[in-house]
Amino acid sequence: MEKTAILLLGLFLFGCTESRQYNYTPLAQSEHEPRALSTVQSVYSDEDAKICAKASVDMDNEKVKTFSCLNSVVKKLTDKTSVADEVITAAYFSCSNEIASLSKAAYKTTHCNMAKETSKSLLYFDSRLPYDDAKFEDKVRQALYPKLVNDVLTRKQQIK
Repeated sequence: MEKTAILLLGLFLFGCTESRQYNYTPLAQSEHEPRALSTVQSVYSDEDAKICAKASVDMDNEKVKTFSCLNSVVKKLTDKTSVADEVITAAYFSCSNEIASLSKAAYKTTHCNMAKETSKSLLYFDSRLPYDDAKFEDKVRQALYPKLVNDVLTRKQQIK
């Protein structure tokens, strides 16, 4: 009996808070909290376009820096007896700063592409998808791996 009373009281209180919490329509909510609604519904703006144009240029520059670093390390370390995976690991380690910069540029460019396609603001995606160093740098390394394997094997063939 006591458990039933507690359960009914809990359901009643939950029902009361539920109806109070979701009692607003979007229009009524915008009257109470106009900034919250405008943040969700904000659209891709001229300021976002400027940021995205800069992000695109930064992405191209970071690609050049990263590939230049990786190619120089691969060129220095590749010989007849070198193991491709060891050369690639050394290249990743030697060019870690460039890879981190490329990762950040790719992150920003990705958000710009999503904002353009959906017509939502950059703030919308930046607030929902925060930057995670390890995750994004790992994605960049995975994307670079096939190119690096090809570069190492091509250099080994040229040496023979």
